[in-house]
Amino acid sequence: MRYKIILVWVGILISSAVFGWFGRYYYTSKLENGISTSYLAKFIKTPMPRIEVLNIDSVRVRSSDLFGNAATVILLFDPYCPHCHDQIKEILVHQSELMEVKFCLITPFPFYQMHKTYDDFQLKNMKNIFIGVDDKNYLLSYYNITGVPSMLIFDKDRKLIKAFLGGVNYKEILSAVE
Repeated sequence: MRYKIILVWVGILISSAVFGWFGRYYYTSKLENGISTSYLAKFIKTPMPRIEVLNIDSVRVRSSDLFGNAATVILLFDPYCPHCHDQIKEILVHQSELMEVKFCLITPFPFYQMHKTYDDFQLKNMKNIFIGVDDKNYLLSYYNITGVPSMLIFDKDRKLIKAFLGGVNYKEILSAVE
């Protein structure tokens, strides 16, 4: 009996290692064009989809109305995800370097949870940061996003130039939009 339990645990550990490696390879493999998530490679140089999000004032805003013709970074986040919080903190800590970058923090979670994030991080005075709710879950399904934080970086012509699954250093954001 004891050997069976040990054998089961060894099997679980080996399975975890194999699937963990596969998941890491599949979701974060580096490609020549600089995209960090292989399943998004087909979207490079495609236009930003037309979406509507609910902003902090409960008003529907179209993606075409966000930030005009500036390079835009969409950060898909979960209000209770510590990694998402770290990514938002990274953006806020380096706000002076990222002032010219326009950020859209988008969540599929309920409005009150988005509003809590808005309050917790004191985003009210951040002129280059928009926060909203994708209540139709359009972005996650369109891009087949499998985890958060996920970052989509669009050029001034609103074409996807880079995508990341997981945390991103502010220098990578700057190099992508320049």
